Amino acid sequence: HEKDYIAIVYAGTDDFRNTLTDTDIRTKFFGPQVPHYNNATNSTFVFPSQEEDIRVHAGFNNAVFKNDLFFRIYDIVQQFKVHHPHGRILTTGHSLGAADSILTAVGLKLQPLFKDEIIHSINFGCPKTGNSNWKTLVNNIDNLGIWRVVNGLDLVPRLPGIRFHHVGHTIQLDKRSVRGFWLHEGDIELGYAGIPFGWNTMPYILAPVAAYEHLISHYTSYLNKKSAQNPMQYYFQTFESIDRDSDGSNQNDDDDDDELDDILNFPDDDLFWTQYSNHIEFERQYAEQYMQIFEVEKQGYSVPFSDEIPKVSLTYNSRLRPVETSII
Repeated sequence: HEKDYIAIVYAGTDDFRNTLTDTDIRTKFFGPQVPHYNNATNSTFVFPSQEEDIRVHAGFNNAVFKNDLFFRIYDIVQQFKVHHPHGRILTTGHSLGAADSILTAVGLKLQPLFKDEIIHSINFGCPKTGNSNWKTLVNNIDNLGIWRVVNGLDLVPRLPGIRFHHVGHTIQLDKRSVRGFWLHEGDIELGYAGIPFGWNTMPYILAPVAAYEHLISHYTSYLNKKSAQNPMQYYFQTFESIDRDSDGSNQNDDDDDDELDDILNFPDDDLFWTQYSNHIEFERQYAEQYMQIFEVEKQGYSVPFSDEIPKVSLTYNSRLRPVETSII
């Protein structure tokens, strides 16, 4: 019997209070800290050298490579392909598990055995995973598809701070449609738009919604009640083009320092992060609120919106730069 695919599934780690909100998040070189020998190829497993300075969130790297988890996954996938040579390889996960699924997909794709395989990671509510060198590496790997599904104003995909970057494509689940953003930041030469103005910052203004929309139950509800029922409207069809960009500009609202973005899209995300002195405290309160909502929903109850969920008050100057922030 020929199986269609093998899926590596990471359970979401619901308590991200320290993992994503610490002021000094550690990074590690991507891959195992000690080289591992691959008996199948009579060589060590292939990972970037430290000289390439490809770093990822230390917690995500530990989750995938500690206790030889990755190498056990590799052996299972290898055996699957022996018996099902046409089977597809998929990874998936939610929240911190989504990040782990990306690292696993990249790790597998770097190995010679899977060089010609098409590997996809389809994940939900994924935080940013690594530095700019990591982004460059991953986004230039052939036959690797990374699809990060983001539910509305879910705050977790906007975390952690500006040292970290997203890899792969962003699939945005909005109230009235689903939009796709090529490699998150778009590509001017290809004519694809990046994430729209305010994508990174809006969840801080509408915090109650941001907490609710990270729940996996809200992701599955959207897919079951909208995408499955009306795929033409609520299923990814094509990437957003520059001429359809919501703010009318040719630039995106990314995390990188580029002067053109600052001119065309303000307030830009870099200044928001540097001037928003209370963002760490806000994120911690958000994480605490999310845990309360999660525990209640886990018991089978629904949670109404509450005025006690922390909100952020922003004051802008004449150039619409945030100059004063507070938790209210």
